[in-house]
Amino acid sequence: TTKRSLERAWEYVHDEALSETVRRAKQVPVLISYSVGKKRFEKVPDAGDLDLLERIEGGRIPYWYPTDRMPEGEESRRNDAIGITHVHQFYTKRNLWVLATLYDRIEQSPLYQQMLCMIGDLLPRASKMHKIAISRINTNLSKTAGILSGTLYVPSNSIEYSVLDTFEYRYKDVINYQNRVLFESPNLVSVNSGSSNPIPSDCVDYIFTDPPFGGNLMYSE
Repeated sequence: TTKRSLERAWEYVHDEALSETVRRAKQVPVLISYSVGKKRFEKVPDAGDLDLLERIEGGRIPYWYPTDRMPEGEESRRNDAIGITHVHQFYTKRNLWVLATLYDRIEQSPLYQQMLCMIGDLLPRASKMHKIAISRINTNLSKTAGILSGTLYVPSNSIEYSVLDTFEYRYKDVINYQNRVLFESPNLVSVNSGSSNPIPSDCVDYIFTDPPFGGNLMYSE
């Protein structure tokens, strides 16, 4: 028998954020999993679905979103080879559009920090890094393997979640928390720079630091 190596399929698309044509590994939708009421269904994308995706790809996102180049490093730039060189390229055009719209809507909200945290929580799940775990036993797209921790691995076969559905779930969690929390509690939870924090001087009794593991996870990048 003759062994043949399979070559990756490529496509060239215009990246509006970079104002240039980029080469990326080609991905095509093969199955849509959706809900009607409490029932779940699956379907193969039809001509209408593909036409909608094409129109989204050709549209221009009218809101700001980050477009930073991935920082230097073996892990940080592991996806350069497949055309993912900037942060926005970790997302499909449609999910990026929804994330950018959500960020635009919350900027003037009195709950900006809380809502921003919720969007940050969505980012990994909304990205191309969420992989499918389909085998001979499991063919249900709702049972996915998730994201590989400690790496920016983008699988060849990925699953795209609805950002709005996931945001709704997280929003309900936040409302539930706010209804339960005791706001006069002396506890303080804060995420900020160590050089600028709300903790007064001379009031810290104990600091516990969990150091990075160094060799097996590339925290330094």
